[in-house]
Amino acid sequence: MFPATRALWPFGGWVVGVLGVAILARAVLPVSDAGAIGGGSWLPLASFDASHYIYIAQHGYSGSVTSRAFFPLFPLLIAAVHGLLNAVGLTISYALAGTAIAVGCAYGALLLLRRLLALDLGPQAASRYVWLLVFLPYAFILLAPYTESLLLVTSIGAFLAARRQHWWLAGALAALASACRMPGLIVFPALLVEYGYQVRRSEQRLSADILGIGLAPLGTVAYLAWLQFHGGIHTYSQAYAIGWPYRKFTLNIFKPLYDPILAHVFHDATVPSTSLADALGLVSFIITLLLLVWAWKRLRPSYRVYAALSVIVPLLTTITEGLGRYYLVIFPLALIAATLAKEHPRWVRPAICLGILGQVALTALFVSGHPGVV
Repeated sequence: MFPATRALWPFGGWVVGVLGVAILARAVLPVSDAGAIGGGSWLPLASFDASHYIYIAQHGYSGSVTSRAFFPLFPLLIAAVHGLLNAVGLTISYALAGTAIAVGCAYGALLLLRRLLALDLGPQAASRYVWLLVFLPYAFILLAPYTESLLLVTSIGAFLAARRQHWWLAGALAALASACRMPGLIVFPALLVEYGYQVRRSEQRLSADILGIGLAPLGTVAYLAWLQFHGGIHTYSQAYAIGWPYRKFTLNIFKPLYDPILAHVFHDATVPSTSLADALGLVSFIITLLLLVWAWKRLRPSYRVYAALSVIVPLLTTITEGLGRYYLVIFPLALIAATLAKEHPRWVRPAICLGILGQVALTALFVSGHPGVV
């Protein structure tokens, strides 16, 4: 059994542990980039990109061109929670509202992931190995005012609904994912593959249920439509050009992998990332790739599509910075990790210990303003 209330205690312990590490690290470590940290001394995870979501929640998309690079669902939720609580007399900061949403979504993602894993591994193994998610080195970002936890819960929810043949619900949840961040669109083709896979296996004909999947891209479409009527769609790419000029689109997905190495070897001062950031990105890519290669034939076709596109899309921007964070939402990796743990139980304890050490280190680096960690 895996009742939601029982899961609260270990989940709450993890949340307290991560926040405790973050607060202590902010207090004792020297700050690398003072302009990147925010949220106050007791909300140190509200740093870097979190400031953009908080700004949008407060002021909308006016006044900051770079804010248009960030999709609207998360800041809308921050504004809604902040406004609702203030209306009933509970005054909280936007940073706290964003953190509360992230924590709630992380908990919801954990519960939904357990149900999804149970379809392939059985309820007992799913209840046990779903906790591997919180021991991943980058899992701390699920508790920060970032879109990862929201994207994870909507994506997992969409696939769980699809596995249960609730196609309209799957499409609606996928639409929320695509309103969360551009990579949320990856859920759309994966759901189409899942639908085709189920139709072939059951030898049924196509039905009107497939129309529900058509809801999936509406989140992105709605945001782009809004941009068109408020300055033009081009302002999205313009936001990146101004805020992150080093992000250049390329179809050569290997370029981000070898460019940083060459740049650091030849001391190219134009490279904006650090050796640490590039190393973390490269390690994240290698580990993700090895896991997918090992389990490729075991995965459902829709999981393969989702995982492959999720690996490739971040590489189209020519940098490896933050790959560990982006790859955190590839939920098929949780299935692979659970399968490995089930088949090789002696690996579990050392892997968890390494994960905890990695998470402590990355949390400390993040809250002290080290660029490129996420």
